[in-house]
Amino acid sequence: MLHNGVLPPDLEAATFRAFAKIPGITVDLAAVDGMGRPVVSISLVVEGYLKQETLLGRTTYAYRGHRAAFIKDHTNSVGGTYKKDTVESFSVRLATGIVDRYGRRP
Repeated sequence: MLHNGVLPPDLEAATFRAFAKIPGITVDLAAVDGMGRPVVSISLVVEGYLKQETLLGRTTYAYRGHRAAFIKDHTNSVGGTYKKDTVESFSVRLATGIVDRYGRRP
């Protein structure tokens, strides 16, 4: 939900509360995003080999992006191989805003 747009404060808070209830969630207060900005990383290891991270601003907790990286070597079902520390995907959010009409910019 955080990745897809701007959430009202109550839904954003509910998202953070939901993170806290997911078994296996870890928090890294010293992470950096793809632009080198300091962020809080909220992560979960999926299927034992892929670390999925949600990245939040350290002071505002605003959504800053995501990262998915292999934490160990992995071979997928069609024979593709991925080495440990390979980044599978990432995004960086530079700005968000709400406008009153299509085509406008914040």
